[in-house]
Amino acid sequence: MLVSFSTALCQALEGTFLDVSLKGLALIASNEDAPSGDFNAAHYPLCKSVQFCLFIDNIPDLRSLLRGDVKGMVLRASYSAAGEVNFGIVLPGQRTISFGDTLYTGLLELEIQLGTDITLALDAALNMRLEMQPTPLTFAMNLSANKIGVSVAANMISD
Repeated sequence: MLVSFSTALCQALEGTFLDVSLKGLALIASNEDAPSGDFNAAHYPLCKSVQFCLFIDNIPDLRSLLRGDVKGMVLRASYSAAGEVNFGIVLPGQRTISFGDTLYTGLLELEIQLGTDITLALDAALNMRLEMQPTPLTFAMNLSANKIGVSVAANMISD
């Protein structure tokens, strides 16, 4: 079911940048990060927490900024056992960043982490094509910033 979230709350928002269409609301509780199984038919990004996930069908201004469709973008809000509250937006798979023919990102997630400190984080898969290898090397990348500083981390993912 597709719901125009903002106009259902306030008719004055219809046609503004806050007129957002949402669908597929799910409440998910998981005791592990990225659990596998058939229960996640919507393929929401899951983490060890209690979280709400939903699809954002349309944000006209964001579609204009990214110069493409944002249908399939996921909004998630989670609460972890450590007492952290996180809000994140996962851009759809076709919204990636290319750094040339050999280096490109996978899914991008922008997250605000509210815990003992407020942190803004960008998570992405970073793929690197090599001449002598049929499949690209994949790294889990994180760029985080808070009032103290900035950190960057990358870990190679292997099968």
